[in-house]
Amino acid sequence: MKKTRLFSLILALLMIFSAFYVTPVTAEEPQDISVYFNVSVGGQIAYGKDGSMLAFAEADLSGKETYTLDDAFYALHEKFYEGGADAGYASADSYWGLSVIKFWGDESGNFGYQVNAGNDYVEGPTHVIKENDVID
Repeated sequence: MKKTRLFSLILALLMIFSAFYVTPVTAEEPQDISVYFNVSVGGQIAYGKDGSMLAFAEADLSGKETYTLDDAFYALHEKFYEGGADAGYASADSYWGLSVIKFWGDESGNFGYQVNAGNDYVEGPTHVIKENDVID
């Protein structure tokens, strides 16, 4: 009987202490990733400032732990748009959260995008992307 009580007491103490265990937080290391873009404007494949066709065009991101579509759009414009991201891309906070307000120089708001052929559920430019994602 005493063994059962002792075992129950030890088990109860372990359960109580496990409730207060805090998982150590480790800082993630910055990582470099590459993502790929298929960009069309008016139903036609767009061309970069170097004349390259933006079909499966690679953009590299570096220096952060995680990246969003906003980061990738910025990198795309820096690499391929004449005048860089300052001239061709902008995002801003809106009623719905972060929104793209200029893409490839167009400020109409008439743009759409998807990740991995629509297989990833995307809720806007804050969507976290990963290595080798394809963005249309």
